[in-house]
Amino acid sequence: MLENSSDADAEQLAAVTFNTLHPNIAAIEQRAAPGENRKVTALAQRIWKHLMSGTVDRSEFTPTMAHELTPGAIADGKAQFAPLGAPSAWIFRGKHAEGGDTGYEYHVSFSSGLAFNVHVAVTKDGKVDDYSPTPG
Repeated sequence: MLENSSDADAEQLAAVTFNTLHPNIAAIEQRAAPGENRKVTALAQRIWKHLMSGTVDRSEFTPTMAHELTPGAIADGKAQFAPLGAPSAWIFRGKHAEGGDTGYEYHVSFSSGLAFNVHVAVTKDGKVDDYSPTPG
């Protein structure tokens, strides 16, 4: 796949091209896994929105995670992810035990046509202990 920018991600470009050429196969990818917790999905979406606005509600996070969300880290994340555009779909991919937490996985599509996976680890008392977007 050819790229015209040093910032372009060839894997993402290939995925967008494939999905455009093969919409029936792409539709299978849009199916949510069973067992979605709508409260956690809403929490994940709200955190994304807050991060993109540059402000977070630290009460939603564990003390360790809240401490890691420095103004600089929030600004860096916003600068990195803002070019993706607004999220257009959050697809639940599954959950798993993660130490004492529960990890939730989402595939998030954006208005740019690109997609990321978002991992959210939630403690038993509902606090976010990890929030990690990765190319997907």
